[in-house]
Amino acid sequence: MGCVAYFKNLYQMCVSILVGMQVTIGYFLHPKKTCVTLQYPHVCEPLPERHRGIHYLETEKCIMCQLCAKTCPVNCIRIESTRDGELLYGYKSKNGHLSRFTVDYGRCLFCNLCTEVCTPKCLHMQPVAERPYKDEFDFSATTRLGVLKNLLSDKRYTAEDHHRVKVCRVESKKLAEVKKQKTQEA
Repeated sequence: MGCVAYFKNLYQMCVSILVGMQVTIGYFLHPKKTCVTLQYPHVCEPLPERHRGIHYLETEKCIMCQLCAKTCPVNCIRIESTRDGELLYGYKSKNGHLSRFTVDYGRCLFCNLCTEVCTPKCLHMQPVAERPYKDEFDFSATTRLGVLKNLLSDKRYTAEDHHRVKVCRVESKKLAEVKKQKTQEA
């Protein structure tokens, strides 16, 4: 009885291997028909119909209320700004100057809450096809810095952008001190 069970097991194993190899050989013999691998980045997978898109900021409309950053459930939006004066590397907004407005797509849930609370409606979620600047931004990166998007320039957040933010921080502190001195004098 042990010998019959052994050969039965051996037979079932061979059948299982042949069934698996049949699928593999079918893909091997007909690669054009059954190819499932896309040659990324030259060929991109089509996005689903209900894809919300990625963030787009109309800087000139922003009132720097920071509701979008406060509402974000995962704190992926970072904003730095000043209303005390003009910054060298700052972007002009409605009420002042923005020095940083970034979204960390490594953390973003694409929940759309940030755009719903935006009072002046300056933050939008737009599919790439509808965007005014069709940039090369995608979600593949080798470092954590690669998935940060600078919404002020609508491109990746680079080391150069980081340097500009540091310069703007120093400028903002100086402008705040000057404003504080003027109010004390008056």
